Amino acid sequence: MELLVTLTLWFLSFAIAGGAFWKTKQRGNVNIPYTLLRIMFSLMVGLTVWSTTTYILWSLGMDLAIGSVSHGTMSEHWWLPPASLLFAILLYLDLKKLMNKNKNFG
Repeated sequence: MELLVTLTLWFLSFAIAGGAFWKTKQRGNVNIPYTLLRIMFSLMVGLTVWSTTTYILWSLGMDLAIGSVSHGTMSEHWWLPPASLLFAILLYLDLKKLMNKNKNFG
């Protein structure tokens, strides 16, 4: 059961990261910094979903097939969900500023 929940969370985070990548596509001339920022933002969205959902489910008492849970060190990594969320927000703001600068997103 714990492996099924963990795999479901992995697929969920990959699907949401892919959705973020697709949603931030831009028409017209796309430069390298925009593409790299788009990739970084999508990866951070996936990491944020993964870390936040696993931490919430772990705190609710659900067993997960993750090394930190099985080793008992999950409580030492309390900072990861807020840090990844903050970094994803900062990347989003940079991406939005770059998209508004080009004025041809869609």
